[in-house]
Amino acid sequence: LHQRGQLRIRTVCMPLSHQIDEYLSVGMSTGFGDAQLHIGPMKFYADGSLSGGTAYFREPYEDGVHAHGGGHGHLLRPMHEIADDLIKVATAGWRVGVHAIGDAAISELLPALEAAARVHPGGDLRPRIEHAELPPPELLSRLAAVKMIAVTQPSYLYEMGEQYLERIGERATRLMSWRAMLNAGIRVVISSDSDVASY
Repeated sequence: LHQRGQLRIRTVCMPLSHQIDEYLSVGMSTGFGDAQLHIGPMKFYADGSLSGGTAYFREPYEDGVHAHGGGHGHLLRPMHEIADDLIKVATAGWRVGVHAIGDAAISELLPALEAAARVHPGGDLRPRIEHAELPPPELLSRLAAVKMIAVTQPSYLYEMGEQYLERIGERATRLMSWRAMLNAGIRVVISSDSDVASY
């Protein structure tokens, strides 16, 4: 479409991190392309989903289904591995986007983002946290300092709010705390997460 002049929507692609070595071997990084179609940040995953009981929280899930065995959810990979990969791609000039929902996932991710920001050659890592549903209030100033962009999906509150209350109780009332993040100087983005969620 782009070559034929028919791509009418500006498109930014987020390559998945499982092909890091392939991207680095050809010298590709954020910005490759042109104003209409280009490569954006590389996409990583820290934790799972709140609805699936795999988002990683400091306090356990409160429903009977996910509260067994401690029931905090979990990281999808050890954080030191994620951190190593973030530093590797940041050194090569990539920006990054990391799926992180729970407060435990975000708090463990933050030092990795800070380390990656220090090595980014342009000094502008601009890390995105995809979803950023329960960022720890005491870490908002550090998240702002690393220039984190919170990419949130309010449709989930409408579509799954009751389920979230069952899963994590009162904490659900603090999900996607836009005002607190904005007050801390964090850039907040609203997205659809289509086609996972309706839009």
